[in-house]
Amino acid sequence: MPSPEIFVSTDIEADGPIPGLYSMLSFGSAAYLSDKTLVATFSANLETLPEASTHPDTMRWWQTQPAAWAACHTDLEPPEQAMRRYVSWLKALPGKPVFVAYPATFDFMFVYWYLIRFVGESPFSHGGLDIKTYAMAMLETPYHDSTKRQMPQRWFAPDLPHSHIALDDAKEHGVLFCNMKAEHHRESRRKLMAAAALIRNAEGDVLLVQPSYRPDWLLPGGMVEAQESPLAACRREVQEELGLSLPIETLLCLDYMPPSDRRESLQFVYWGGVLSADQIAKITLPSDNELLTHRFVNLETAAQLLLPRSIKRLKQAMIALETGQFRSLEAGELV
Repeated sequence: MPSPEIFVSTDIEADGPIPGLYSMLSFGSAAYLSDKTLVATFSANLETLPEASTHPDTMRWWQTQPAAWAACHTDLEPPEQAMRRYVSWLKALPGKPVFVAYPATFDFMFVYWYLIRFVGESPFSHGGLDIKTYAMAMLETPYHDSTKRQMPQRWFAPDLPHSHIALDDAKEHGVLFCNMKAEHHRESRRKLMAAAALIRNAEGDVLLVQPSYRPDWLLPGGMVEAQESPLAACRREVQEELGLSLPIETLLCLDYMPPSDRRESLQFVYWGGVLSADQIAKITLPSDNELLTHRFVNLETAAQLLLPRSIKRLKQAMIALETGQFRSLEAGELV
């Protein structure tokens, strides 16, 4: 049986923005299993590099953190001694160490530089996991909005402070990462549900919207949220995306999409009705630039804008509308 991955949440404190010109003052690591078991911890306060200086911006920030500054200046040891101890500690862990940090690029830069400079090797190899990037993927938000302020409180442990003492912050981020990973694991095993509306104009053309986050076009609609019905989700999404409150009621088709390159899902398509010229003129796209534009198109043009699975679903929904018969689908095919 292969050894488990050990997630080594790590935080560093420094007196400047890059290693070499400036020094890593302190670092702490908390090693966790996936189930949030704390395996071991490591911390060290380092003597500064003799050839390095301090950065004025960083030192101004340190003036606001007297307790953390004092904490990282006790029991100092030479960097070569601390890094050798650290490598021995990493190699003694009961699995392969994976570097984890928030943000990983900053902390890993210092740790890797010190490992190579003073020991000549890195048990982490060349990379690590960035918690902010993980949050971006889970929350489906822009990277610059994927900060801890935007993360749900359920991911955090209220008893773990962010004190700017390296080991404290490493533990905080380690639990944060484990909670995110556990939620991701649970959610990845659930079927997704999405609801969309087939909306037409007086000429019979179909309304499509162009998202900013993917190359293909879509019917208006979106994901069904927790404790929300597909019908309620469809009405909400149409209101959010188009600025219209439509009397959506009739379910035209339900399409089961087996897992492939995307998550297993259930796709609901409802009849949104025929919009009047006045309603079309009142369409207002979201202000957050989630959608770039909208168009009414015929079926031939829709086939060029939609993904193959989406055009198959649209055609089945149009048959359901014409016949008055609900269509049960699997991967766009009638069953």
